[in-house]
Amino acid sequence: MNDQDPDDRDWLLDKAEIVERPFVSSVPLIGSLIAWFRTQWNSVAAKWYVQPMLVQQNEYNRQLVERVRDFEAYVYELSSEQDRDLSRLRHDVAALHLQLKLLNGHLDELSDRLEQVDISE
Repeated sequence: MNDQDPDDRDWLLDKAEIVERPFVSSVPLIGSLIAWFRTQWNSVAAKWYVQPMLVQQNEYNRQLVERVRDFEAYVYELSSEQDRDLSRLRHDVAALHLQLKLLNGHLDELSDRLEQVDISE
């Protein structure tokens, strides 16, 4: 598709996935107990509610990344076609420029010959 580093492309897909993060606490002595309690409470209060939304959001994000990649491929192909068209146009302009120079040379010759005919008469 293009010369982008594959690791950079994986970054987008990696960032598209939302993952649950464990609770942590920096409170001295009882921090691990606080984190454990919050984890347990989350499991009871929200996990079954949030988990389906997480799956749905991750699927949406994955499909969005695929569409972005499809669009990127389309733009790259379009750019390549435009580059080819531009090269052809430059070649055609150069050829027309050469033909114009030749025609101008012929016109100059005809003009000189016409002046000679007018002078002779």
